[in-house]
Amino acid sequence: MELSLNRVVLNPRTSAARVVRSAHRAGFKYVEMSATRLKQAIEDGEARNLLRSGGILPIHGGWSLRLHWDRKRFTDGLATAETEMAFAAQWGSRSGALVLPQQLSCAPGGISEEELLDRIGRTADAAQRNGLALVLEYVGVGEAQPKTMSYRTLAGALQAVRLVGRPNVGVLLDSYHWYTSNGTTEDIALLPRNIPLFVHLNDAPAGDPRRLDDTMRELPGSGVIDLRGFLGALSATGYQGPVSIELKHPRLHSMPSGSAAEEAFRAGVQVLGAEHLHTPR
Repeated sequence: MELSLNRVVLNPRTSAARVVRSAHRAGFKYVEMSATRLKQAIEDGEARNLLRSGGILPIHGGWSLRLHWDRKRFTDGLATAETEMAFAAQWGSRSGALVLPQQLSCAPGGISEEELLDRIGRTADAAQRNGLALVLEYVGVGEAQPKTMSYRTLAGALQAVRLVGRPNVGVLLDSYHWYTSNGTTEDIALLPRNIPLFVHLNDAPAGDPRRLDDTMRELPGSGVIDLRGFLGALSATGYQGPVSIELKHPRLHSMPSGSAAEEAFRAGVQVLGAEHLHTPR
């Protein structure tokens, strides 16, 4: 496994080009950013050369599309997203993500499960035409609602994958959401071999996981999640792809971008083990 940097780790005012340069200099092999940000990054000569040469790869990123949009906006957005897919694929992207609602009742507009799955399938077909995978991210924070269809767990996300029935659809597995949804290593062991997969790596503070929200993430190795167990379970499934450090933290956002990227890389090295990583620059 090798490390990727999600752009949200750095101050939100950091330019896309500086994100690329900072990630590369810190030692990351991959960077995670949206297609929109990638377009901004290549306007900078140094960042463009790094991306073009493979010095750092924009492995994964979002598109301008949300599952909860109304029908017309979603249809229009899908056309825009496919253009973004084609662009990102040209620069080395391998996948993009859609965020699942925790329950259908949480989806604005009250879309049905049938329509939700149809939207995922249409997005997957567009991604497939561009040689990309679509991974579904489940949100595990908060308490599960009884007697409702839930997508807030790995099992729920995998159920959505099965119902969509596209070979290029998989899961975005985030260690924080895995932890807050009471995920286990046994759950990870149920991941089908060769399923499209992207991984976010982060940690959580001590306390009741049901009381955590997305603003409380910590750097890998700084909290209470059993990340060794998490990564070991992933390795046992045969996964050897990138893991992307992803968290918004006030302390990191207060630092110069290069320093924040370096600290994130060091945290990843400690958790993964330096033997799995390429040599930092």
